[in-house]
Amino acid sequence: MKKTTEKHLAIFREECEHWIKRLGLGGWEVNYFTCEEEGIHAKVHTDYGGCTATAFLAKKWDDKITPLSEETIRQAARHEMIHLLLGNFSLLASSRYVSEGELEKAEEELVMKLEKIIIFGTVWPMKSQ
Repeated sequence: MKKTTEKHLAIFREECEHWIKRLGLGGWEVNYFTCEEEGIHAKVHTDYGGCTATAFLAKKWDDKITPLSEETIRQAARHEMIHLLLGNFSLLASSRYVSEGELEKAEEELVMKLEKIIIFGTVWPMKSQ
């Protein structure tokens, strides 16, 4: 196990913010902390009603599974932001009381975001330079 540092958390935050923009998640307020939980490198907790999330980076990184490096921290951040992107759809899909219309709307929003990412590389089209 290796301990993560403030620099690691800053890299994690920077990469999360990059993907928040790229995935069109700008309506979310995201806070960043470290956590002591065993068996994870990172995780995200969400409050869909308030559009707030907390992204956590592990204080102790199990480098037997994945070496601790800037790239693996960036991969963890990207992974968690994809969870944030899919979270509302997953929440609705698992709800016993969701209407077909709510699920279709959430799916359509997700498909439109992914389509823009595929076409433009981001949800927001880049202006020509």
